Amino acid sequence: MAACGGGSEESGGSSSGGSGSTSLKIGDVVALTGPAAEFGPSWDKAAKIAVEEGNAAAKEAGLSFNADISAADEGSSPQTAVAATRKLVAEGSNCVLGGLAFSIPMAEGVTIPGEVPQITPATTSPLYSELHAKGGFTFRTIPSDAFGDQMLADYLVNVLGGAKGKLISVAARDDSYGAPAAEAFVEAWQERGGETQGPVLYNPNATSYDAEAAKIVANNPAAFVIFDEPGTYAKVGAALLRTGSFDASKLYSTSGFPSEIPPGTPPAALEGAHFVNPGVPPGGKALEGFEKAFASSSLEPKKMQPYSQNNYDGAVICMLAAAAAKSSEGSAIAKQIPEVTKKGAPEFTYGQLRQAFEAIKAGKPIFYNALSGSTPFDENGDPTSTIAAVTEYKNGKLVQVGQLELTAGGKLIEK
Repeated sequence: MAACGGGSEESGGSSSGGSGSTSLKIGDVVALTGPAAEFGPSWDKAAKIAVEEGNAAAKEAGLSFNADISAADEGSSPQTAVAATRKLVAEGSNCVLGGLAFSIPMAEGVTIPGEVPQITPATTSPLYSELHAKGGFTFRTIPSDAFGDQMLADYLVNVLGGAKGKLISVAARDDSYGAPAAEAFVEAWQERGGETQGPVLYNPNATSYDAEAAKIVANNPAAFVIFDEPGTYAKVGAALLRTGSFDASKLYSTSGFPSEIPPGTPPAALEGAHFVNPGVPPGGKALEGFEKAFASSSLEPKKMQPYSQNNYDGAVICMLAAAAAKSSEGSAIAKQIPEVTKKGAPEFTYGQLRQAFEAIKAGKPIFYNALSGSTPFDENGDPTSTIAAVTEYKNGKLVQVGQLELTAGGKLIEK
């Protein structure tokens, strides 16, 4: 366990008693081991920065409010993720961030029955949307694959000069992330008149992927679409290269990969690959401010990974909702999450948390405009609109080469 934030370490429940103060505990479930371990430390750092900034902003606003944050390892199995979440909630966490691959079992096993709001920065499975009807406790700061795969399919129509007659080979890790994402993309590409083979679904814990790789590269497809996590793809990518028929410049995905090709992954398995990843637009004062805060923080790591801003947003939303509820009871916080992210109210974003807390103290409505472009939320706790960065591995580093925008109506705008 790791913890940061000032003040009380007392366990959960409402702390807005006679003193009129609110004490919040945030539980941060991130991958510190396993195939997605490249991301966890960066996401946790972003959430801790949010808590530091939020506590300072609330104090400046004259609000009697304090938040603490504790992190636990999501690991590489649903059992590990559920156990980590259960431990954090038992220790008093009344708003949970996370996870990546295992947000659904975390919600079904712990946060929903415990009436604790959960905001995931990275789970894209359409199945997560269905959980919000069970009390309104689940939210995410990244769009569902129901939208993300539509975005990827439209992008590939442009890249390939149309869909008709274009064969795309689809593959994925066989879990609650990969399988639904692959199915959603197959449907999206076929709706546009394209052809697909697969999806080839593989066991993330397999020792060899040579047979699967041979199926993926068969028939000389126009493109490869693979949904995976960095640790597993290191082995899958090596198997693809051994076929002699794989070209990473034909690889596309919506899944997040780290800012540099990770050690253990053959560079040729990713160099030139493109990713359509929901994220933030290039430039802008809010993003620049966050990037500077991340770089100057004494917390580790120094290198920021994709989706760190999504976890920052989750922590901020937890704090604003708790302050608006004047309570650290999970059910009260959950009810306020849609309220502090509702369009039409005065807008606040990164660098304006003091003003947001001042408005809350005065009893006024606010709209937190998330760094990740994820707010407001819809009736399923999903983003109603989002932007996506098109990134490419160039000389081993992930660089942005374009930007897309998707609304809930499915309209794609290339900028």
